[in-house]
Amino acid sequence: MSDLQISLLAIGGIVIAGVYSFNLLQERRLRRRAAEAFKSAHADVLLDDPADFQDVPERIEPRFVQELSSLADPIEDLPVMDTEPESVHEPVPEPEPVHEPEPEPEISHVRAEIPKAAAEDVAAGSPGPDRDVEFVATIHASDPIPAQNIAAAVQRSHEIGMPVRWFGLDEHTNAWDVAEPGSGSTYIELAVGLQLANRAGAVNEEQISAFCTMVEAFADEHFAVAECADRQAALQAAAELDGFCVDVDVLIGLNVVAQGGSVFPATKIRALAEAAGMKLTAEGVFHYCNDRGDSLFSLCNHESTPLLQDQIKQLSTHGITLVFDVPRVADGARVFDQMAALGKRMASALGGALVDDNIRPLSDAGIARIRQQLKGIYAKMDTRGIHAGSARALRLFS
Repeated sequence: MSDLQISLLAIGGIVIAGVYSFNLLQERRLRRRAAEAFKSAHADVLLDDPADFQDVPERIEPRFVQELSSLADPIEDLPVMDTEPESVHEPVPEPEPVHEPEPEPEISHVRAEIPKAAAEDVAAGSPGPDRDVEFVATIHASDPIPAQNIAAAVQRSHEIGMPVRWFGLDEHTNAWDVAEPGSGSTYIELAVGLQLANRAGAVNEEQISAFCTMVEAFADEHFAVAECADRQAALQAAAELDGFCVDVDVLIGLNVVAQGGSVFPATKIRALAEAAGMKLTAEGVFHYCNDRGDSLFSLCNHESTPLLQDQIKQLSTHGITLVFDVPRVADGARVFDQMAALGKRMASALGGALVDDNIRPLSDAGIARIRQQLKGIYAKMDTRGIHAGSARALRLFS
């Protein structure tokens, strides 16, 4: 081995020894600093003798305030872990409540107080699904859903073949309302109602299946959870509801017919109808409406030709018909009396006769019998909770 190699080995050994010494010195300094930084005068409750820390103030456990307690509902059934030995602390008494005036809750914080299944508690009379006459699906969103996002789903609803209504629990107002794509609202929960029956009949299994598929697809698109009601129970309820509706779905027609081969000029019919407060529509039918614009009864040509505005001067007919749609009119007995009185006046003015649907003369006694039958129909509807002329009745009898 040459002198150069020996020198290089010696120098390398010196460098290694220097680096090791430097590292050792740095380690000691760091340990000293760490000990000073984390030094505490508190007693160790796990290692020290309890007698040495008798004067240490006891700790008050944290707890949820009442306003946020509902946020913990999904985990109420999980076991609570006791993180401290019983021998360390005596039970801490609850602090005395401070009686201060409760502040008005801010709207943005009310969301925490709404349970997940809030849609199930929507009353029939409030803006929300009507579980007595609708098959309801709920959509629980992890993030608020903008109203504009439901536009496509609302459009697909029209393809099911039975009326569908969308409702949303507004994130800011904490209230249920009709979900309108253009409203600018955001919804933390949606409820979708498929009507069980209308004048076309009861909802069928295919329509319910298509409805659930649509709702579930929408929920998947928005990382939400969809829940549909029991399908078989809905089909049974639909059949029963449809049977009831058929039983009370009555139209009453009073006819005024010409006598002795004469005819009624349509212009005279229009004058009498308008004098009674009726208005002619584009379909060629006169309607008597209430202050809200709801039709109470109508007047049409007894023959097939409509009483169109631009043709009425050239028209004449052998009779007219007054029509009363029983389940769609509130306070029906009074409205029927109005219609019957108008029929009598028009029969007198036109020189015709007031008859029933079988073209038999209709006397005052006959009108009284019809009125009595009306009372029985309305009593049935009231017992069922489907009040004539109500929003629920208008949906079912459409």
